[in-house]
Amino acid sequence: MGSLQKFSRLITQVLLAFSLICTALSANGTDTYDPATNILSIPSLTINGTAYSSVTMTVGKVISIGGGTPVGTTDTYSTTSGLLTIPAVQLGATTFTNVVATVGNIISTGNGAIAPNGGDTYDPATGVLTVPLVLVGGNAYTNVQVTLGSIVNMGGGTAGSAYDTFNTATNQLNIPTVRVGSTVYHNVVITVGAIVSVGGGSVLPVTKPLLTLRNPLDSVTVGDTAYSQNVVAGIWPTSLYTYMLDSLSNGVTPGGMTLHIDGTLSGIPTSTGKTDVNGNQLPNTYTFGVCAVDTFSRVTTSPCPQTSIVVNPLGVAGTWVGTWSKTGSGDGGCTYSDSGSLTLTLSTSGTALSGSVSADGLMLRYVPSCEFAYYTSSSGTVSGTVAGSSLNILYSLFISETSKNVSYNWSAKVANNVMTGTLVSSSGATGSFSLTKQ
Repeated sequence: MGSLQKFSRLITQVLLAFSLICTALSANGTDTYDPATNILSIPSLTINGTAYSSVTMTVGKVISIGGGTPVGTTDTYSTTSGLLTIPAVQLGATTFTNVVATVGNIISTGNGAIAPNGGDTYDPATGVLTVPLVLVGGNAYTNVQVTLGSIVNMGGGTAGSAYDTFNTATNQLNIPTVRVGSTVYHNVVITVGAIVSVGGGSVLPVTKPLLTLRNPLDSVTVGDTAYSQNVVAGIWPTSLYTYMLDSLSNGVTPGGMTLHIDGTLSGIPTSTGKTDVNGNQLPNTYTFGVCAVDTFSRVTTSPCPQTSIVVNPLGVAGTWVGTWSKTGSGDGGCTYSDSGSLTLTLSTSGTALSGSVSADGLMLRYVPSCEFAYYTSSSGTVSGTVAGSSLNILYSLFISETSKNVSYNWSAKVANNVMTGTLVSSSGATGSFSLTKQ
């Protein structure tokens, strides 16, 4: 909800203002400030000649930090200027003197008694609960009005805190003190119905979100590591939402892809999930539902709309060109270091691969001395299989100078038209390769 975000930023600015100026001490008669809750605790406060003790309030804006020797021993508040003058305030281990600030809300005075405009108030005639300060996670919001859902607990006793807290997971509001007419209740727990206003600004009625999805989404290819797209085209009303797949099994996302809570679909498709009678992968359309959940009210989209995405098969067939290298023992027990260019031409039939390969950079040595001779080139045939974005390839190169065949076993991955992987030769030598589709 936009208004909550604005007030969260305001609270953050206030906390930063205090944090840049303070880190505090402990002495009787000194104010204390808690940046986590934005609550200022005042031992003694004078308002228009009337003294109040043990006052807690939220801080609006820091006007000035005077420094020097504290002027007076009691805070004073002017209803004309709206300014609070503080002789000394401590934050952490540092004391700051002669501070002037505006007031957010007075929460309580002495023994938990409710000061003017402080503590929750509930109007049975309208069903509206007014909350001076509520903490939601790590954020503080002021002047919040909500409708009452249901009463979970009436705890009684002494107020356990100076401010409300709200649990988004349970939709429960914990209220230390609430006034209903002339009666005061402590430690009340309720569920929230609708959010009426925040910070004095009205909020759109809390209703089932109207979610519109991008449909269809951009297509994706098996092995495409770069895919990431937000599925949300628009949503009303403005609020803070999380997104999830439809819990009623309203379709599924492609294997290897995930819908994140911010509405982003990303991942690496492992297969299209559809083949012809010969086993060839075919383009496949996945349709799935997405729901939005308001993080504050927990209201969920109903019904949840659908979107779709086409997953295209990996384009393995064609010519691949790049480099390869290999090091290890070979003919005559000598060590060979092959390195050079390589061209691979593939065709597919179902999950089966076939084709041809040509490579240069094959090292030759004199046997048995293992003295280096020169580099040569060779070619051969290819067979293998493809599963999603993974390939297993076996091929053999005939070395005319030695009249011998050397076979190679490849394990490859394809992403964004680039094939990479590792190889092992029939003699146990190992290497790697990187090829780009032409």
